[in-house]
Amino acid sequence: MATMLALPQEVLARVFDHVDKKNLPSIRLVCSDFETAGNPRFAKEFLTRRRHTMSLGSISTMHQIVSHSYFGPFVRTIILNCLRTADPYTPINHDSVVSGLPFQVDAEETDEETSAKCSKVIKIV
Repeated sequence: MATMLALPQEVLARVFDHVDKKNLPSIRLVCSDFETAGNPRFAKEFLTRRRHTMSLGSISTMHQIVSHSYFGPFVRTIILNCLRTADPYTPINHDSVVSGLPFQVDAEETDEETSAKCSKVIKIV
């Protein structure tokens, strides 16, 4: 009896091209063969355009993705939201938000001034 695992990786990858986007993460968890076959589509759907906030956790995740030997080259666009933090109740000018960053946000700055300052520090695509 033939199973899906008997199919070549290229054919299996073509099958996964027809899987709904929302089901891709789950189907990759079935087995290592499914993960390998689903990786190209998964990367195209979920990693080409990344959105991150200026929080330590988000920047760390971004670094892990772009440094990954397989998934890194799929990243084409990174959007950084400099005015948003992991904790929505922390004011943007609070020291914990900007600690470790090479600039300080002043309370009286406009959003445009803060964004311009952020753009000089990190290239925003």
